[in-house]
Parts: sequence; structure tokens; C-alpha cells
Amino acid sequence: MAFALDLWLGPESYEVHVCDAVESPWQGAEWLGELLDRGPALEHVLIREVIHIIDHAVMDDIPLKAYLDAPA
Repeated sequence: MAFALDLWLGPESYEVHVCDAVESPWQGAEWLGELLDRGPALEHVLIREVIHIIDHAVMDDIPLKAYLDAPA
């Protein structure tokens, strides 16, 4: 199972949006397992854990932070 997320640098902080599976560039990647749509993802018991992991990733993963902080 996988969660479809959009992550970007907003005006004051990083923003995360839980997407529908069809919005994900990973749609159809069978190795991820079932890609949840937004509704089921938001209701999933692990969504708080997923957001918590994303929070740590954008603070602690230097290559990810550099990518997100780079000018568009």
C-alpha cells in the first residue's frame, strides 16, 4: 500500500497534499502495491505516521531539502 502525496515549499513552510492515485506519477507502479486515493488515505490508520515521516524527511534529508528549496 502507498500514499500519493504532493510536497512543495510554500510561502512559510513545506506543504503536503494527499492526492488521488490518478494524480500520482507513480500510478501503475505495481511494486508500490495499492496506491490509495485521497479519501481512503486520509481515513487510514497510518496517515498521521506518514505525515510525521514527511515532516522529518523535509527537515533531516539534506538532498530532499535542497531539491525542495531550489528555485523553480
